[in-house]
Parts: sequence; C-alpha cells; structure tokens
Amino acid sequence: MRSRTEISAGRRLAGRAGAVTVLLATAGVLAAAGPARADSGPVAGLRTHFATAARQVTAQTVQASYSCEFGAYGSGIAPVTVATAYAVPDSWPVNNPANIALATDTLALPSQVTSQLGGVDSFQVQTTVQVQHATAATVTVTGDTTGTTIPTPVTQVPQIIGVGQVTFAAQGTGTVKLPPATITITPFAGSTGKPSIVCTTTATAKDVSITVGKATGSFYKCTLTVAGQNETASGPLGMTVTASGKRTVGATDTVTLSSSDIATDLVGLADLPSGIKADFSGSLPVTGAQSGSVKLTGTGSGGSSGPVKATGKLHLSKAGTIHLLLPQTFTITVTGQGVSAKIGCTLQTSPAPTALTMSVAKASGTQGSGHSGGGTSGTQTSTASQSSSTTGTTTGTGTPVGAPATGGGLALMSDNTPATAGASAALMAAGGALLLWARRRRRSP
Repeated sequence: MRSRTEISAGRRLAGRAGAVTVLLATAGVLAAAGPARADSGPVAGLRTHFATAARQVTAQTVQASYSCEFGAYGSGIAPVTVATAYAVPDSWPVNNPANIALATDTLALPSQVTSQLGGVDSFQVQTTVQVQHATAATVTVTGDTTGTTIPTPVTQVPQIIGVGQVTFAAQGTGTVKLPPATITITPFAGSTGKPSIVCTTTATAKDVSITVGKATGSFYKCTLTVAGQNETASGPLGMTVTASGKRTVGATDTVTLSSSDIATDLVGLADLPSGIKADFSGSLPVTGAQSGSVKLTGTGSGGSSGPVKATGKLHLSKAGTIHLLLPQTFTITVTGQGVSAKIGCTLQTSPAPTALTMSVAKASGTQGSGHSGGGTSGTQTSTASQSSSTTGTTTGTGTPVGAPATGGGLALMSDNTPATAGASAALMAAGGALLLWARRRRRSP
C-alpha cells in the first residue's frame, strides 16, 4: 500500500523530465538491505509510514552519470547512460545511524533487453559506498520499486530511491566516498532475479565530510519491532508539553504531551485503517522545587489527522519553580486488524532538555494562577516546544530559549527551489527528510 505522500512524491518525480529529484520528504519507502518480507495490508501501511519522519535539515549532494552495460543480455547492445544523485547530511550525532541516499533517474532499455524482461514487476538498485571513521568500512545502499507499477512491455527502469545507514562511533569528522565506481540494477519477476545491469562511472570519488557531534534538542533513536524483526533509525521528533490547573501547592495539574511528528511521521495514523490503535506510554522527569516524574498515556486511532496526545497528573507538593523534561524514553504500541508492532524511542540528547517550566505558588485563598508573581486563582496553561532547532530551557509561556542545534538534529534536505537540469536537481521537498526508516529487503539474483 502506498501512502498519499508517496503517490504525490512519485508524481513530482515523474513530472520533472530529465531530472533526478531526490524526494526524501514525508514520503517514500526507502529500501535497505535486510530480510525479505511479504507484507500486505495494514502491516505494509505501517512500514510505509515508519519509513520517514520529516524535518528541515541540511544535505550535501553529489551527482554522477553512469554508463550501463547489457552484456548479460547479448552482444552488440549499446550502453545507455543514467543520471544519479547522492545525498548525505552535513552533520549528525555520534552513535546514531545516518542515511546515505541514492536516486537514479529513468533508464531507457534497448529493445534487445526489453524482449527478455517478460514478467518483470520490479527493479532493485544497489551499490557499496566506502566510509571512514565509522563502525564499518563500507555501507550497502539499496532500494527497489516496490509499490510502483511496471508497464508491459518493460521499456525502461523507473526512478529508484535507495538508502543505506552509516554510524560514526566518535565525535569529529566522518567521511563518505562518493560517487561509488559502480551500481547494479536488477530486474525481478516476483522473487526471481534476472541478470543484473552493471553501470560504471568515470567520475572520481571524493571524500564528503560529515561533522559528527552531540545530539541536541528532541533527538531520538527509535526501533520498530514487527513480525519478530527490528528496524532502527534516528532523528528529531518535535513535541509540545502543556500544563493546566491551579499551580498551587496541594493541587493536581494535568500535563499533556502533543506531537504531530509522532502521529504523522513516526506512525502515519492518518492513512492507517480506523481499527488500528496506537498507544503512547512514557514519562516526563520533574526537577527543581520538587522531583519525580509524570506518567503519560494516550491513544491515537488509525484514520485520525491530529497529533498524538498523552496526558498525566502532576501533584504539586512544593512551592517554587519546577521543570518538566523531555521523556527519556517512550513507547508506541500499535495493534488491531492483525497488526502487532512496537516502536521504542530513546532520547539521545544529554542532559535532557527542558520541555516546560512552571512556577508553583503556596496554597492560599488569594493565590493560584501559576504565574511567578501570583494573581487570581483559576486555570493556566503553559506550552513549550522542543525540536531539533532549539536547545536549553523554555519559559513558562512556552517561548523556546536557546541556540540552534549544531551537530545533531540534522538530516537530508535542500532548498525548496531545486535546480532544473539533469541529476543536479535535488529536491528534499518542503519539510525536508529525516528518519529515513528503511523497508529492508534483500534479494538474490
């Protein structure tokens, strides 16, 4: 099942003739090496939406043309050129998987090849990228056309987006060598691979540097567990924390966490069937005049378009200033219509940023507004947001205070106005791309 954003992305790709449009936005099932799966229905939809969480970030792009040979399909077949574009973040937190993305343009197939591709319903692209100062010396970047209708006869290879993950184990500078010398494109008829098409470039590979630093803001590492298999990726997830109540000693106020990123990008509730539920569970640490935590729970439903919301109760025991921090961990449990999956997320930023600051007044018949200077009694609401672009504390009125994130909270995007010629067009659509959750697949030709 392809999401609406995937379909929209595909139309934008198809509508930009001759350009490699790297759409790493709120769309796209980005395939990476891993066990084969036979997903369908809600499980496939869950994986689709788990594929990407959108945030604006900064990317470095490298373009290259490849000459594709068809020797496995017969002699005397002239090679065909295909344009490609690669993208990597310019900065990423240490010990968190960063994505190396590849987009290939449409590849026209010679008639001698087309005649041998009966029954082909998908294509897979794969390459190996060399990296330095990472946990492995090479990264496999791969993707396929799952979800794209292949016309009959097969006269061309459609555009393909692939992704691989690299993790840098120490702060400093990591490097990715781009472009790789070869890529392979393999046609598939069902699960049966046809002979691979090998494409080579004469472009000299160069080291692309990535600044490796500490995570900042609401940067999380999340793992999806479904059907006994795990997928892990990292990125910032914006969330807002509010509190309502008397804000006086002895009162119990209501705390609410709200996140459109979790609803839309991490789970994709809007496009899941209405019978599916997503249960949020987590807690906010409390520091300052009193300490402890606020346990939060909430449920989102498939087909809903709003943010995920979770609430909890905070009993106020001491006067003074208290701080509610971002959750160190939280869990989303997805159930219904044959789906059973869990998404567990852990905050990568240390110390945990403050999500909300509250002033608690002494209990009195004339106090209780929650403002530090007192006032009339009644209900007050405080709001604060944490995202990849803010760090530090927030005020009681919800205004973020702090510097933009550096070294963390970054992923792939470019300007909203793309280049218009050839593979140099790199469009990471408005909103950018971030958690390129991979729908992993490995096939053997």
